[in-house]
Amino acid sequence: MTRFVQRVVAVRRSGDSGSALAIALMFLMLFGLYVGSVLQFSVTGQRTTISVRSEAVDTYSGGGALDGAINAVRTSLTTGVESAGATTCFTLPAGALDNTTPVNVSCNPRTGSGAPAAGSSANQPDQAVLALSSTTGEGVALGAASTLSTQGAVLAAGTVTVPTGSTLISTGAVKGGTCAVKGTSTPACTTGSVPPDPDWAAPTTYPTLAGTLPACAVPVIRLNPGTYQSAAAFQAVLNCPNTVVWLRPGLYNLDFSNNGTHELAVGAGTTLVGGTPKGWTPGTTSPGAVPKPTAGAPNASACDTSATGVELVFGGDSRLTASSGQVQLCARSTSTSAQHLVARGLSAEVSVPGTAASTTATSSDLLAAGADRWSKPANGAAVDGKPASVRIKKSRDPDSKLLVGPASATLVPSDATGISVTATVAETVYGSGVTWLIARPGDGSAATAPVRLKDCATGPTCNSRGLIPGDTDAATFTGLTPAKANGMSFELVVQNPDKRQVRVWVDGITVDVTFSAPLRPTCVLTSPSGACG
Repeated sequence: MTRFVQRVVAVRRSGDSGSALAIALMFLMLFGLYVGSVLQFSVTGQRTTISVRSEAVDTYSGGGALDGAINAVRTSLTTGVESAGATTCFTLPAGALDNTTPVNVSCNPRTGSGAPAAGSSANQPDQAVLALSSTTGEGVALGAASTLSTQGAVLAAGTVTVPTGSTLISTGAVKGGTCAVKGTSTPACTTGSVPPDPDWAAPTTYPTLAGTLPACAVPVIRLNPGTYQSAAAFQAVLNCPNTVVWLRPGLYNLDFSNNGTHELAVGAGTTLVGGTPKGWTPGTTSPGAVPKPTAGAPNASACDTSATGVELVFGGDSRLTASSGQVQLCARSTSTSAQHLVARGLSAEVSVPGTAASTTATSSDLLAAGADRWSKPANGAAVDGKPASVRIKKSRDPDSKLLVGPASATLVPSDATGISVTATVAETVYGSGVTWLIARPGDGSAATAPVRLKDCATGPTCNSRGLIPGDTDAATFTGLTPAKANGMSFELVVQNPDKRQVRVWVDGITVDVTFSAPLRPTCVLTSPSGACG
């Protein structure tokens, strides 16, 4: 065998010995390249995350600072307005949103922002006092030795009168058709035209008629919102000595129709406060300790200007004069989009719906000859779970009658129309009895026809052996005049049409009235102390 052949045979016998090493080396080289690339991407990702996180912190911090600035401006009357100039209106503290440094937001207000037409105070109404009558002798007139302080302009189409010893202080302008100032006016009164009638909407419902006003009490008399028709009764309250007359928040319709003057006078020693109390406690604080504006504290107030106050609507020749007493009234509305009204009249009459509710005051047995007597008849005046009751033993016994009332004498105003009175009787009948209700008008005219309430003779058997709460029957009476509706009483008649015994329990009667009534406009006086012209 030649040498070459021997070599070939040796190679064939060795097979693939040695190739695995080459393959392993090749794999390690490729894997190393791959791992290196992946690690490079990981480092890049970490660097990118740090950069993005920092950017997110900056974004969130900036957004949070802007939100804080917006809220700061919303709740401030002096930030972001022209008079304040460019200011730092909010600062986000370091660390609040992972920010390493504080974030400051600067507010650069627009020209004219925050400056109302009437003056320099950003939170005052444009027209604190607006008197539109140009009739001679009318306008805004201060009493002798008196002080009037307003947050906003004092504007009068007539005359602004400030006598010697009196002081008028306004945070806005003081302007009149003419100025008769012998005392002090700050700012000085100027002449010129005033805005036209803004014609604010009238109330949409008739305020509840005020009943009997409280007697003098120390140190406070509380009056409730509603319609007051007697200046004499209201004046008697204002004349109470050493007392604060407090008007609870709400709408007061002062439309006086009594004989005599319709002018309320707040004189020396009288303290009248309308609105939510501030800095004093009704029933505890003495009149002398009630806060009031002074030269040193012109913004002091006995009523909370941020809470609901009062609105006084004057009808006809009804009016209020504050000569030397103390009067503090805060507006009923606290909305930033509405005029804050305290006292006003209406430019035209408007008819509005009204409602009233009352419980009857008395209850008594009519004591008809031969009729079965009521047990505890006085209990029929109040719906309180304590009823009056009657038992009619035989069908031939006379009807038993219970007189309930009268209802309140001031349910509807004297000029109301479309009056409807609904009397609801809380009653329970046992047996086959029949009950009727008759209305007795308050003016003493003829009673109405009976209205059938409960009829257990023809309907389902009434067999309750006691008063069932909520078991009621109602009758409605229409076509009434105010004189008939006011002071109306009711006669409840019980009959026994059967031989069986009848038992009736009556817990009381409630009265609900609906009507329409006019709200009168304010008239032009023939003279400052006269009546309507």
